[in-house]
Amino acid sequence: MYEQKLNSGALFKNEKKKDTHPDLRGTIKLSDGDYEISAWKKSGKSGEFLSLSIRKKEEKANNNLPF
Repeated sequence: MYEQKLNSGALFKNEKKKDTHPDLRGTIKLSDGDYEISAWKKSGKSGEFLSLSIRKKEEKANNNLPF
């Protein structure tokens, strides 16, 4: 089984169900825990770039609580 090394991460192509869903998703392991990474491919004045969102894995689980 693959174990992610500290201070490393990976992004993979996401199977989008809506246009607003990220193009890429993955995880990164830092000293204070594991994080989920989402990335959207965008274009701007300087060319193409990735817009990122990073969230601690525990935060996602807590956001689903009904209070």
